[in-house]
Amino acid sequence: MERNRVSKLLEGYTQNTQNVAALKRARDQNLTVHPGQDIEYAIVDEKSSRDHVALAP
Repeated sequence: MERNRVSKLLEGYTQNTQNVAALKRARDQNLTVHPGQDIEYAIVDEKSSRDHVALAP
């Protein structure tokens, strides 16, 4: 499991990082993560899309 602190809103990121993938996954699940909050996720494969992370329950 990875746990990282979000420093910006999703729209503020320009690179497609693991945090961004996790934020996109959260958005797809109607969850809002604000700057300063932590997001926890697991890397499920090495693809370069939001499908490569799964949010922690």
